[in-house]
Amino acid sequence: MSGSLVVGVGPGVLRGVGGSIDHNLAAQLLYVQVIDSPTPVTGGGAITPIFTAIIDHKNNTSERLDAILPLGGISYRTGCVVQISSTPFVGTIIANAAILYAFR
Repeated sequence: MSGSLVVGVGPGVLRGVGGSIDHNLAAQLLYVQVIDSPTPVTGGGAITPIFTAIIDHKNNTSERLDAILPLGGISYRTGCVVQISSTPFVGTIIANAAILYAFR
């Protein structure tokens, strides 16, 4: 379980994001944010996601995440990180929030 996933370092194309949200998390809106960065952004700083999926998480429910990306994927320049936050556009990560996977 993790709150972030480093997909790649350097330029590339993200073709898919998926995973399973932990059923033990408190009920809340979760923001699955894809950012153009070689490392996760923490500490509450502002981020500019290149893709966001919003999940209305209910306690004791294990949601599956299958993000529908634009045809051809999403290009990134410096790297690609998927991170789960309770706040949009902010570099905070909910630890142990999900099992994440990605396709390049």
